[in-house]
Amino acid sequence: MGHYAHGNEPCHHVPYLYAFAGAQYKTALRAHQIMLLQYDNTPTGICGNDDCGQMSAWYVWSAIGLYPVNPADGKYIIGSPLVEKATIQLDSKFYPGGKFTIVAHNASNQNIYVQSARLNGESINRPWITHTEIVKGGTLELEMGILPNKNWGTDVN
Repeated sequence: MGHYAHGNEPCHHVPYLYAFAGAQYKTALRAHQIMLLQYDNTPTGICGNDDCGQMSAWYVWSAIGLYPVNPADGKYIIGSPLVEKATIQLDSKFYPGGKFTIVAHNASNQNIYVQSARLNGESINRPWITHTEIVKGGTLELEMGILPNKNWGTDVN
């Protein structure tokens, strides 16, 4: 993948930067590529030193279709989920939402591109959701397809 060295944690955010430039489909492609090529379920299935679990955390976040590029701004960039459904259980002592579910309709190794998205039934065209939206609970639904929808995820403001 060119000069991208995924085993070096300081660059884990790089595939997700395309989304900030209005090209979420490029984020989807690169994140999916990295998950398939750099990870597997063998004892050596992580492509670098798992310093404090960062390599594993990148994979888990990416596999559910999100990544906190800059945790301080409260945005989670939407990538290309490997799983069709993931549920985040929220601690009721801190977050009243109960749970947040991500559903990736038609997700597969071929259907890697977001065609459209709905957050709690409302269409969104921005390539992220916020921490506040997650902790309120609810559902993010992603329609996945084999070809990039270059018009989705272009609302970057």
